[in-house]
Amino acid sequence: MVLLTFVTFLNTYTEEIFGDHLGTVWEVIDSLFITLAIVVALSLWRCGCASGRVVAVISVVAGGLVFANYLFVNNQTLWSALDPVMMLLALVWAAAALSPTLGAPTKAD
Repeated sequence: MVLLTFVTFLNTYTEEIFGDHLGTVWEVIDSLFITLAIVVALSLWRCGCASGRVVAVISVVAGGLVFANYLFVNNQTLWSALDPVMMLLALVWAAAALSPTLGAPTKAD
């Protein structure tokens, strides 16, 4: 997840790193982000805790926005807002993966 954030940062704020492959890198980043948003949302929703469910809902909304903008709209202004959100959310996912309580399923009564 940190690597996803790093590549997104490099692809957003530099043009020399990936050269002619800039568009291809974005296709990979966007597809990977959408997939991770779904997987993380399902995992965090299953944990049952309130903070996990909040991050799950935020993940679904962000994944949906990236999906819609990637496939249908392709609005550059929206990308300017989504790129930092994608980076921050990937870091939140990495922190949640390291949290011993956030990703753990709750015990049934």
